[in-house]
Amino acid sequence: MNHKDLVLSVRSRCDGVTKEQVREVLTHLVDVVTESLCKGDTVRLEGLGTLDVVWLEEKCVKTGIDGESHNLPRRRVPKFRFSRVLRKSVSSKEVDHGDG
Repeated sequence: MNHKDLVLSVRSRCDGVTKEQVREVLTHLVDVVTESLCKGDTVRLEGLGTLDVVWLEEKCVKTGIDGESHNLPRRRVPKFRFSRVLRKSVSSKEVDHGDG
């Protein structure tokens, strides 16, 4: 599901709400979550999961092209942990892969 599909799916469940309104709310949601993570806050979305920021330590990596070693500096990265409810729901559902 991409952004457009998500907008259409949410719109179909909400009477009296336009696609533009749903798109605007989703845009604001992403903005607020991004701003919160940049400040170091944790964002909990009940039934979905928790977004957080963690530090990855500096490490030495080799490139695949020339085999040279490079240091990746210590950096902050976003981390997402799915909620227990979502994990349980997904694991108990049969998925239709459209194989025929």
